[in-house]
Amino acid sequence: MPEIEPFQERAKKLVLTLQFVWFVGHLVTAIQGSLCLAFGSPWHYSKAYYGALASYLIILYKAHGFPQLNTQYAQRLLMDENTQYTILSVIWLTGKQLRVTLIPYVVFSVFHALGYVRTELLPKLFPGETLPQSRLITAQLTKFIQAYQARSVDVVARAELWIILPMTLFGIFWGSSFFIPFFYFQFLSFRYFLSPVAKQACHEAKATLDKYIGNNPSLPAGIKVFYQKAIQMVIQYGDIEARARQQQQQQQ
Repeated sequence: MPEIEPFQERAKKLVLTLQFVWFVGHLVTAIQGSLCLAFGSPWHYSKAYYGALASYLIILYKAHGFPQLNTQYAQRLLMDENTQYTILSVIWLTGKQLRVTLIPYVVFSVFHALGYVRTELLPKLFPGETLPQSRLITAQLTKFIQAYQARSVDVVARAELWIILPMTLFGIFWGSSFFIPFFYFQFLSFRYFLSPVAKQACHEAKATLDKYIGNNPSLPAGIKVFYQKAIQMVIQYGDIEARARQQQQQQQ
């Protein structure tokens, strides 16, 4: 059996890694974002997004390397969902503060941080039987992540549509930029294109709106006509996948 290094050496090797900085970023986002959502502190809001930026920039660096001035690199970067969340975090950080925008970042950060504790922190700081309780903690973390991580992704996809999207529109009346809803709509377009969960959430949202607005016999015809035109406009400009197919057909 190999000799176990002293705790200080194990901790030093763990801390002096880029992945640990990534973990700290997510931990900051999870804690500060939760405090902001609970108490509405502007200080917690900015700290949460600084943590998110650190984590997302690190994951982009690890996935794509140093920035390169060529089309292939730009395309790979653009089609990475982490890029979309990075850009959006800059917008939320520099614009008018909207607390609800933290929901996806906090949820994702909680599970990323817990996953790191389970797979990296506990096994490397307490290998073997150095901490008997570590196995129990790891088992409990595994159980929690398996039970709730997939569900949390669904919750985030629906929150982005039903909570954050309306708030970006209402935020205009509270001092937010008119460009914020436009940028967020572009973000949702990429989410629809890149994420099957987000696509399913969009389809379910449309079905719900069709039921209560588009196919509601008690509503005036003018409202339903306006709704149908709005939906068609959203589909026309928001479905990146459909636009790409149309461009391919035009080029053939």
